[in-house]
Amino acid sequence: MIDRASTACVAVGIALLMAAGPLEAQSPSSGRMSALTRTTIDRLVDSLTVERLPGDAIRDKVAEGVLKGADDARILAAVRSLASRLREGRQLLGATASDDELKAAASVLFAGVEPAAIARLVDTQRRRGVASLTMPLTIVAELALRNVPIDLAVSSVESLLRRGARDGELSAFRNTIERDLQQGRTPRDAVSAGMRSTLNGLGRTPE
Repeated sequence: MIDRASTACVAVGIALLMAAGPLEAQSPSSGRMSALTRTTIDRLVDSLTVERLPGDAIRDKVAEGVLKGADDARILAAVRSLASRLREGRQLLGATASDDELKAAASVLFAGVEPAAIARLVDTQRRRGVASLTMPLTIVAELALRNVPIDLAVSSVESLLRRGARDGELSAFRNTIERDLQQGRTPRDAVSAGMRSTLNGLGRTPE
């Protein structure tokens, strides 16, 4: 049986790779960064580490950029944007947020979710006495990046949290939506079906 925490970490990793935006491919020779760019990135990672933010997220984004042959300017823009979202995530989630939660917050912010909506998800989860925000934030980001309207992505996950859904139910909700989207359903229809299925599993009825 797959460990739920491991599943969440994998999902965060997938969302985070998308969270700085696509790094456009350049010529193969541009895959080698200049010494100045490497120094700039090292300083950024060091700065994030001092701030207790996950500098490894920056390293991962750089590796992605190099692999795709992005030029130095594109890589620097991507990592600076990611660093900004990690810092904003810290402000939204608080000093005790884990690295995985901060990465998930960065993904959500890139997806276009407003800080106020993130704050509502944080408040809903914490009122339940549940520590981790990784799975709820990750699923909102993934749904938004799959063309589910942002307000619908947020409200559906928030509703499930209020009704007591745990990481396993949230993961099943996401999987149902992904399956239905692959079968040609519209995002709204897929979310509606996912809500019915998940709430039935919880022994509840949709709002």
